Amino acid sequence: MTATALRPTPSRRRAGHVRPGPAQTAARSGDGASLHDLRERRDAARFVGREPELARLLDPADDASIVLLHGPAGVGKSALLRRLEQRARDAARPVARLDLGADDDLTAVADAVAALPADRPSLLLLDATDHVAHLHGHLQRRVLPDAPAGLRVVLAARRDPSPRWSTEGWDALVARIALEPLDRTDAEALLVQRGVPAARHDRLLRWSRGLPLALVLAADAEHGGAPGGLAQELLRRLAGDELAGADPDLLAVTAILPAVDGRLLAGVLPGLDGAAAEAWLRERTVSRELGTRVGLHDHVRAALAAELRRRVPLQERALRRAIADHLHQRATLGEPWLLDDLVEAVPTAEERVGLRAIVAAGAARPADVHARVLATLGVEAPAEDRDGLCVAVVRDALRAFHDPLTLAASPLARGAGPDERAASVRRRLAAGIERAFGATPDEQLQRAVLERGYLDADRGHGPAARELHLSRSAYFRRLATATERLALLLGQERA
Repeated sequence: MTATALRPTPSRRRAGHVRPGPAQTAARSGDGASLHDLRERRDAARFVGREPELARLLDPADDASIVLLHGPAGVGKSALLRRLEQRARDAARPVARLDLGADDDLTAVADAVAALPADRPSLLLLDATDHVAHLHGHLQRRVLPDAPAGLRVVLAARRDPSPRWSTEGWDALVARIALEPLDRTDAEALLVQRGVPAARHDRLLRWSRGLPLALVLAADAEHGGAPGGLAQELLRRLAGDELAGADPDLLAVTAILPAVDGRLLAGVLPGLDGAAAEAWLRERTVSRELGTRVGLHDHVRAALAAELRRRVPLQERALRRAIADHLHQRATLGEPWLLDDLVEAVPTAEERVGLRAIVAAGAARPADVHARVLATLGVEAPAEDRDGLCVAVVRDALRAFHDPLTLAASPLARGAGPDERAASVRRRLAAGIERAFGATPDEQLQRAVLERGYLDADRGHGPAARELHLSRSAYFRRLATATERLALLLGQERA
């Protein structure tokens, strides 16, 4: 008995492909030896690991009719499905595999099910299901209700689609397999199989962190490759065009921090719509939910961070400082749990480990952690005067210029009631801006940046930058310099 061979129809070709069986291959080649055979043999020979997953998926005693196989980009879902198809055919088990795309005709899925025999267990393997709109509803309403009870459907996706299978009793037929990066034993076996000398294993294992795609790229690079030079190719393969057109600063912040939300994004990147940016991130298949926040998958984030350091190191450091300042302010004002995130602004893993231990011990104030983070960036922490005035206090007051209640709580405030205290801060800031800047064009530009970005309620940072004919980065550099100059003046006067 041989595995069922399915001949693709035109609609199946649009939806992906169903692999021909051995009989078709032999008929086409005449002697059973073809490039198709050669490719499949070599692909099978290079496959490493995943034995528990393969055993479960091929086990006829397993009662799961629908298996949701999910894992991040590059973790080897497609390779696992190819190997599963090969083993099923070797065991004479009917199998069909479809590689799906965003514009596919879903009738191909029903055609594939109809072509499988109803009198014995069979497999339908559907790859890249993230990209197909309405696939799960189509399966539940049109394809699977009349499918043979012996059919097992494996759906491979980057995101876990379990919520779509938790209603109407479908969850009784569903099993989930979360595909993780390879452990060290299997990852090293992959490098050995690809001919990478043992002397280079440790370096490539550290860089890849077990991601099969990263291991393959490194192994296939000339002389084993240099991990730093592979970051761009890895990012291209993992993310495709999902990050195309995104705000570069948004991507940079998500490369630095493991998790973000709209409030943080808006605070670190003034002028950015934080809620819209968070929503955009949540729609990417290379992102994941982390509690109430969202972050890129680790390998995408690491590759993006490597590219950021390589291309724009000064911008990366400036953003790390902006992140540190924002989180320090929030931690000081009543969110001490953000100190863990503040540590992520440190540029190197070794320095993060030491600082994280201090934070975990509860032995440091937010100001101490902030100062340590800034020191790792080569920046001196803002000096405080005897009353505790610093750049962060002035920056907070400027940001709250049109928020009376927040302004009334500023250390700059004087007076009895909230209105009086808020008005006193506004007067001090406006008068300070008058005195802090000279008549040179550069100093007048700094003054205009403060007045139009903070004091003018009708402008804001985006319109102010456009009106002053400044790029985003140039505008915010001048904004930071002008804020520090104003803080210095007010601190001197206060002292």
